[in-house]
Amino acid sequence: MQTVDVNVQLNKILKEYTDELEVEAQQAFKEVGKETKRELTDKSRQLFHHKSQKHYADGWRYTVRGKGLSLVLTVYNATKPGLTHLLENGHMILIRGKNYGRSKSFKHIEPAEKNAIDKLMKRLMK
Repeated sequence: MQTVDVNVQLNKILKEYTDELEVEAQQAFKEVGKETKRELTDKSRQLFHHKSQKHYADGWRYTVRGKGLSLVLTVYNATKPGLTHLLENGHMILIRGKNYGRSKSFKHIEPAEKNAIDKLMKRLMK
């Protein structure tokens, strides 16, 4: 009988500990999401300060989904989602079917992603 009580107590302690870790991980994901969104908004405003690109800079959003060890942070552009790939990687310039080369790529998402991964790793290792 005594070993059953010890197992119940141990399971209770482990459950409380994992619940606490889950809350801390969720908070870390939300904080990093907010910081990455702000970083991409600022960088987008610097790179694309023309009025027509204001919607792109203001369109960054983030979501945190999942539970436990399955948390997923997604930072995305809600207003101009198709533009992210074109700006990040460049694209062909076609005018009336004639190829005029490639546009310049503006690497702004990749560095923000690397920063977010580094920040998450540091916060989760504490």
